[in-house]
Amino acid sequence: MNFRKNYYGSLGVKTIDVRVSVESSLQGEVLSIDCRIQQLCLWIRIPHMYRPIVWKVLLGILPVSTKAWSYVSNQRKEQYNLIKEATSILLNDPKMYFEMMKEELTPKRLACMLIVELQPDSAYNVLQILESNPPEHLIRMAKTFLEICDDLDEVDAFWMYLGFIVKLKVPLDDQYKDIYDLQSLLNYHSTELCNHLKKLNIPLSQITTPWYKSYFCGVLNYQSLEGIFDIIIGGESAILPYIALSLFLACSRKLLACKSDKDVYNITNNISKHVDLYAVAQTSVDIWEKPLLDKMNHETKRNLGLK
Repeated sequence: MNFRKNYYGSLGVKTIDVRVSVESSLQGEVLSIDCRIQQLCLWIRIPHMYRPIVWKVLLGILPVSTKAWSYVSNQRKEQYNLIKEATSILLNDPKMYFEMMKEELTPKRLACMLIVELQPDSAYNVLQILESNPPEHLIRMAKTFLEICDDLDEVDAFWMYLGFIVKLKVPLDDQYKDIYDLQSLLNYHSTELCNHLKKLNIPLSQITTPWYKSYFCGVLNYQSLEGIFDIIIGGESAILPYIALSLFLACSRKLLACKSDKDVYNITNNISKHVDLYAVAQTSVDIWEKPLLDKMNHETKRNLGLK
């Protein structure tokens, strides 16, 4: 679903074949990340067949030098196998080691490997986290990356997952600080709903913190998140409150009918069952990028394949 192309069309903005734009950005011995690939992620939905390469380059998994890709990919595979083995040793579980080496990778195992790799100098903390199970947001994100990389291999899934965590500085524990002003956004787009939630004494952060912490993994399906992740990996995590806003707007009638905070939480805790996930993804992008697109000059639009 190319919801971004459809949106541009609704504004009277013509687009050229995005495949051509992406292919041209991936040509040459040294790729231009900031000037080309990153901008394409922000403004043009990356075709599925090119997404792994684009993401791996932007996440630092592959270097900008295309000649080194084969060598680096082999090194990443060797590193992956070592991390997999180290995780089983730390857990002191021979059975798990056999399963991890032979069976399909699970979200929990992927999250365990992530923690082992990112906290190599703190074995005690690693064991503490692993023994009590990895935090839920890491497991949700692991599941999403495994789904996105379903037609690839688990090595790519692990490194893209790790690259995303590192780039966005996702906490490996349950600590999180909400830095987004959703209250103002909601008040602007639906004063009625904003006032209703205030009347019920519901702090928005109590609802949205688990969403933000997991980057909406487990809230939106992976098909809806792919285009959103293009934008986030391109450097704009500021789209997150717009996704939350779109979720609230999508089920506003049901929320306005709630008589208590319990009624609201019953809806928001299972919000994916109450909304059209694809419509939510499209709406969030529409609201976030419209003012930015309006300010974009004609030359930039032309360079990005927008006319």
